[in-house]
Amino acid sequence: MSKYNRRAELQSQQGGLSDGYPTEPTWTTVKKLWVSKRDLSGREYFQAAAVNAEDTTEFKTRYQNNISSEQRLVLDGLVYDIQSVLDADGTKKEWTIMAKAVVDGG
Repeated sequence: MSKYNRRAELQSQQGGLSDGYPTEPTWTTVKKLWVSKRDLSGREYFQAAAVNAEDTTEFKTRYQNNISSEQRLVLDGLVYDIQSVLDADGTKKEWTIMAKAVVDGG
């Protein structure tokens, strides 16, 4: 079994102008990646009378260009905001992507 056993979408934010006015940014899929996923922590906190669940997740994928912290991953219907992209051992073989999924509970 391959260690990259999950299919995720890498998305970038697109925004622009319509008739000279800024438009609401949208996210578009730029590529699909095979990744491995490992949840590192979870916590719940109360903010503005709503419960939010915040999870930190580590993804690993083969090294490739054009992955940055300005993008996000979508996996199994959950959106993960990329916090950092690391080449942990400097060999340009594998990316370690640290990401957070924040799901509004209320």
